[in-house]
Amino acid sequence: MSILDPPGYSKAQTDARIGAAIQAAGAQTPPSTALLPTKPRKTLLLSFQAGHGFSSTVGTGGGSVNLNDTTDSSIGTQSVRIITSGTGTTSTIYRSALSTALNMTDLQFAIQLKVTNSDHLQKLSLWAGSIFGNAYFSFNGNNVAPAERFEDNAWMWTTLPWQQISGGANATIGAPDRTNIPGLQFNVADDGMGVPVTVQIQAIASVSIPAAWTTGCLTFDFDDGFATHYTVARKALAKYGYTADCYPVLEAIESSAAYMTWPQIQELQNSNGWLIGAHSDTWAHHNEPLSNQTASELALFVAANRNGLATRGLRGFDFFAYPGGKYGGANLPIARQYYSSARTVSSMQYETLPVDDPHKLRVFLVGTGTTLASAQAAVNNAITNNYHLIFVFHDLATSGAGIMTVANFPTFVDWVATTTITVKNMAEVFETR
Repeated sequence: MSILDPPGYSKAQTDARIGAAIQAAGAQTPPSTALLPTKPRKTLLLSFQAGHGFSSTVGTGGGSVNLNDTTDSSIGTQSVRIITSGTGTTSTIYRSALSTALNMTDLQFAIQLKVTNSDHLQKLSLWAGSIFGNAYFSFNGNNVAPAERFEDNAWMWTTLPWQQISGGANATIGAPDRTNIPGLQFNVADDGMGVPVTVQIQAIASVSIPAAWTTGCLTFDFDDGFATHYTVARKALAKYGYTADCYPVLEAIESSAAYMTWPQIQELQNSNGWLIGAHSDTWAHHNEPLSNQTASELALFVAANRNGLATRGLRGFDFFAYPGGKYGGANLPIARQYYSSARTVSSMQYETLPVDDPHKLRVFLVGTGTTLASAQAAVNNAITNNYHLIFVFHDLATSGAGIMTVANFPTFVDWVATTTITVKNMAEVFETR
């Protein structure tokens, strides 16, 4: 394993409350490594070792910046440590003239960092370009809820898409040039609630997009098992041979006319090629983050989801959608141990190709206010920038102006078919190397 690879997660690293209980529940083993996606190949650009040439400014409210912190590092012998003041002011590290300007054509930035007190992180941005000449790209690294996106007090990589969906979209200041990026600057601030945040920055790398992808990828996800997923979405997608992902709540199936039947879900898999993945066994568990459940509850949850699908011949049980979309804290290591992928409902950043982290899949959460124009814009951005766009739908309404309706969803799919974007479910995405 390269020093640039994400760390592995063994049983010993998983929350000690659940291990024995889940094993006792039976029928639950870690996913096959054949299902795991290819790890992004990173090319190290700099690792903040001695002589890195960056300078710093400390926010007016105080705090500190150590440009050569030798107490903690994941590469080499040092990293950069920024400690905020708790007052919401911004500290920076910057280098306006790198020894060699960066050419980021067909590449994405990845940063390795560690955040402590991440629930109080308000700003973590990267400027890339002529940072003193008002010609730079501005990347927002934490516009997804920081406590969810960043694993507190753990070294991690995150890949930054060139554009974002919402929540303070990445900006282009002036007229920067991707082929000639002379400088870099990190900006860090807390939320002003009196709690300092520590951000340690170890490395910046580039990530290339696999040659298999040229005009982006679109994945349709449908949560909870609503009847309209069968009666409307299935037909609209089948018109073009498109597949999708379905993550049902097991106790909802056949509970009323609002939800699908098991034969219908089996048909989605067997006739239409959909992936039927794990979501929740009950509504009570659907509304309760994994980290809030007891050992016995988790044992039943994990085993019941796998058994509930497997005993009906549904084979997507290694793919998971977090209950309620909550994936921070103790939820993440649970998902990493027992599932090949885990999807959030964090609807701010595009997912990258290859995926940034298969257990923190970033999405576009479709709501009643999602217009045809906004959905089309998201698809066009994914095509232009070669992103993975994951649309998450719930019930398709009988009325309304957005695309999440019985009338408008087929219209949107018809439009997608006129574009050059590739449509694949999550298993097919992982199979594309």
